Amino acid sequence: MAHIILIENGKLKKDIPITEDSTRIGREKLSHIWVDEPLVSRYHAEIYRRGSCYILEDKQSTNGTRLNGKLVTEKTVLGHKDKISIGAVILIFEQDDSEIPGLIRSDSFDGTATVYDLLKHK
Repeated sequence: MAHIILIENGKLKKDIPITEDSTRIGREKLSHIWVDEPLVSRYHAEIYRRGSCYILEDKQSTNGTRLNGKLVTEKTVLGHKDKISIGAVILIFEQDDSEIPGLIRSDSFDGTATVYDLLKHK
């Protein structure tokens, strides 16, 4: 199952499974992935599942969405370990649970692991 690893202020915060065909990301509390960050729009971006593919779309957000450092201007297919940047928040897309490093799988996301801990296993 695909999931998103949420990173705030350089710390791992949450591991969020993508269980719906459409996953909203934004500052609106009803979003599937809620991001409490001033640079994030209420309905900032969305991830769609189409068969075995996952697609990222910016929803005309004020400050944009970046995928691996590039501004997202159209629907874009996500790949394993892609980095989505929304405001100061980083979301790492993981498509295969078996490839999650043991450190992260056992981490309680209490803010003790760093971004480096995650990315060194890429």
